[in-house]
Amino acid sequence: EPLPNVASAADPSTDEPIADVPVVAAPIPDATPAMASSRRLLSIPTGLDDVSFARQVVESPDVILLIDGDGAAGLGWPHLDVATRRGALVDYLGTLTAETGAAADVVFARPVGDEDALPVSRAVRVRIADASVADSPIFASIVDGYPQEWPIAIVTNEPTLLAQASKLEATALSNDQLLDLFLDLNSEG
Repeated sequence: EPLPNVASAADPSTDEPIADVPVVAAPIPDATPAMASSRRLLSIPTGLDDVSFARQVVESPDVILLIDGDGAAGLGWPHLDVATRRGALVDYLGTLTAETGAAADVVFARPVGDEDALPVSRAVRVRIADASVADSPIFASIVDGYPQEWPIAIVTNEPTLLAQASKLEATALSNDQLLDLFLDLNSEG
């Protein structure tokens, strides 16, 4: 008599039994996006000022900073040409990641001039969107590409991306908060 919760596997060429295999009943996961995702969320205390909040985010273990590059660069270095401000942002992010352990993934909205003019960094991943970052699905696809165990912080001032952050189970951080942290870190040194 067969054992309960055990199925017999057979050799397909002879139909001879080759093993008894335990049967494990598991619920079939719901395939809806809201149920399928289980990204690790950041646990940040409430009531912090902007700089303290930003510091908590970037110092969180395994955090990925997904940055709206042109928004942050334009706010931080408005007096520079586009290529130079992009370079300044990537340099800052390289320093920030070295000091905090965060990983930075910056998305710029279209190349400016020669493709070789993109900022180069071994510490910061630099990407180009085909359209404006706010209108692009690139942030969702980037978030989906990272392991669920890695918390994500989306850095932007774009309302559509800020709204998308909660749907992607990411922490929202404004460009202002990131740049205020930059000023705070520079005043410490």
